Amino acid sequence: MTQQPPKPLSPKQLATAKFSKVCSHDAYLRLHNWHYTVRNKRLMDDDKVGCIVPVTTGYYRNTSHRMYYSNWLESVIWRFFAHYLERNDVNIPYDKGQIIKTKSNREIFIKTKNAQKGKADVIINMVLASGQGSMIINLEVKANKDVMSAAQKTEQESVRRKGQIYEIVRTLDDFWRLVDSWPLVYYRGLSWGV
Repeated sequence: MTQQPPKPLSPKQLATAKFSKVCSHDAYLRLHNWHYTVRNKRLMDDDKVGCIVPVTTGYYRNTSHRMYYSNWLESVIWRFFAHYLERNDVNIPYDKGQIIKTKSNREIFIKTKNAQKGKADVIINMVLASGQGSMIINLEVKANKDVMSAAQKTEQESVRRKGQIYEIVRTLDDFWRLVDSWPLVYYRGLSWGV
């Protein structure tokens, strides 16, 4: 006997979840459905599995991080594509650094060694279902009122000139609209169309 997915949050319950600021109830319902019936289907069908990470905590969880909304969206996007594609086809470029404490307890920002200024947050190399080549998708996550830097605008123009797709994602609703606009892809016998 397979496990039943938990009931999704009501609109009122969702309003208490921090990610609701970048996710409508409809977009959340679609994520909930995908999380339990696609991403974790094998686990749901296995009665020996005691616990599946709930959809509400299955993505970026550090709600105190100043980039929480962007990181939550990136996490959903990365996990969605990583489910269907080879993991090396879903790339999150090094474009940031980290804050470290010095011996004098002062915080300083150290840029990542392999930083690629202006690169999109998630880059996907997607083989088309027809088998006729692939398309490269660059997704820049800009939650709330974040704006693109000059380097990001230059990168956007550059990759579009090469025939690649470059899109801004501000909400999970934006992401689902984009997914629905792209042709189906197949990998490991899977296709999306949730």
